[in-house]
Amino acid sequence: MEQKYIKYANKKIHMLIIVPVAISILLLLTCAINSLYTMQQGYLISKIHELFNSAEKSFYGQVNKDAMGIRGILDFVKQEKKLQYVWLSCDRQLLLSYSESIFKNIESEYAITHFYFYNTEKINFLQVHQPLRYGDHIDRLTLDNAAKYKKTTWGIELGPMGTVSLRAVEPWFINGSFVDYLEMGKEISHIMPELNKTFQIESFTIIDKSYLNSIQWEQGMRMLGFSSDWDTFKAYVAIDSDSAGLQNAIAKIITQRQSRNEKIYLSFG
Repeated sequence: MEQKYIKYANKKIHMLIIVPVAISILLLLTCAINSLYTMQQGYLISKIHELFNSAEKSFYGQVNKDAMGIRGILDFVKQEKKLQYVWLSCDRQLLLSYSESIFKNIESEYAITHFYFYNTEKINFLQVHQPLRYGDHIDRLTLDNAAKYKKTTWGIELGPMGTVSLRAVEPWFINGSFVDYLEMGKEISHIMPELNKTFQIESFTIIDKSYLNSIQWEQGMRMLGFSSDWDTFKAYVAIDSDSAGLQNAIAKIITQRQSRNEKIYLSFG
């Protein structure tokens, strides 16, 4: 009887020891797993931030390189003596006839897509790339800064057709007298595919619809060779996002931001 009691007591003691130890081990394992998960999440977040910063740095590096290229072309073109003479004649058709060949050369060699002449009042005298559009007063930051500081300015701007372009504006002086502004620009759509390839990412551009006209935007997208569906998202349009997976990701980002009453800001440098 006494032996049975001792065996029962030992078994009870074992249970009293084993159960708390087992629970402690489970708690330790749970804590360890949570710690590993937290560390892994922290590592992944750190790597994502590192990747984002590298891609952003590369993007602006390419933009700066393109801007310097456009400024170099402007500096060369403004010294063309015959172009100076034609401009001073105030003959729009003559200016178009002469500057068209210049535009074709820089378009094919340097992918320049925009070429403007503005008078001193910032009136669009001639768009060489779209000669039928002229006479409107231009109110853009790059042109405003060039007028304010009388020096070359550049920046990324949103055009009326929803195209995101790098533009450089330079005050033009002939024989020491200020006569007008020259502007050249190029689309920046070529930068994104290069970033995607270099960093193994998928990038896209989102634009608030309040800044756009649906008809003009769709025309602009067709001009660039992109698909266009104004109704895909309620308040935004996405450029160059054809894949269904990417569109779903964009929709999720927009929905999450809007549900938290957050604004989505676009950085154009």
